[in-house]
Amino acid sequence: YECQNHNYLQQFDRVVIHQITSTNGTSNPSIVDWENSKEKKFFIESNIAETIPSHSTLPTCTARSNVSNTTDDAASKIPITDVERNRISRIEKAIQSIKEDGITETSTRTNKANSTKKTTEATMEKLRQMKIKSRAKGDSRKINIEDRLYLHVILFLDYDNQQKASSFCQFYSISKGKAIDIITSCSFSQKLSSELLLAHRTVNLYYKIPSEMTLKDASEYLLPFSQVIVRIFRNEQDSFTERQVFRK
Repeated sequence: YECQNHNYLQQFDRVVIHQITSTNGTSNPSIVDWENSKEKKFFIESNIAETIPSHSTLPTCTARSNVSNTTDDAASKIPITDVERNRISRIEKAIQSIKEDGITETSTRTNKANSTKKTTEATMEKLRQMKIKSRAKGDSRKINIEDRLYLHVILFLDYDNQQKASSFCQFYSISKGKAIDIITSCSFSQKLSSELLLAHRTVNLYYKIPSEMTLKDASEYLLPFSQVIVRIFRNEQDSFTERQVFRK
């Protein structure tokens, strides 16, 4: 529970169980001491683990996020134009307009230094996840519980000088679903253009997830209980295409 709240452990992560046995009263080295051990060589040669963390990296486990600042650095370093800045501003205002629902994330790009604040935010996040799960709709007959990806979806109508936002909770199939399924679960005129957006966690940017990308392939970034935005717009040139990432 605590590992999940602090984002060290998520659903479907791969973990390694390292069993320490005693030989002649001497224990084999633990994972933090095995830089030159025979276990490390065995793990690498047998491909049990893709990488073995060093002693220096173990104590400083970094919390995971939706789109990290290391994800597609080339895309994140593209200069922000006035047009894109206006798009982002409209999205932020739309999110603020529905923040009272107790589910909407409004402070994903803030520094969380205070430990008491971290504990409070972890508790609030747990409550938020419980609300999403209890309100989520979906095809419960076809999607098994273990195959469900719970999301908070914000539908943002951004065209003809109107900006309207609404939100709902829904679960989708991780094994069979695609990003387009999230878009089509929204109600809007098919004559308009649409795109699925995910916020960068540390930079004031939004990235576009390709509509044909499977949810399984996007699961590294699209974490359970994430907040996504389905943006509806009229002019195809007004898309976040320059920020499209998550290409396999």
